[in-house]
Amino acid sequence: MPPAKPRRAEILAKLMRILSLTEERELSCPEAFQLVDYYAELELAGENVHGLMPRVAHHLHLCGECLEEYVAVRRLLSIDIEDEAEP
Repeated sequence: MPPAKPRRAEILAKLMRILSLTEERELSCPEAFQLVDYYAELELAGENVHGLMPRVAHHLHLCGECLEEYVAVRRLLSIDIEDEAEP
């Protein structure tokens, strides 16, 4: 049996939600990509990244590809921190 097609109302509701989250000035993917490593470093240092870099946080909330990049960078940085902590 083929998967059920999303109803038109569901698609429209998702589109309206995404539109409601847009801001006047948003980062593009290349702009966010340049800041992802710094954002991850600040977060691992215990800083309030949402307050310090709200546009990056907003972009990561909306963009799955940039979020994947951030997660990968954060994992790598976490490994580096653990390696440095070992005697």
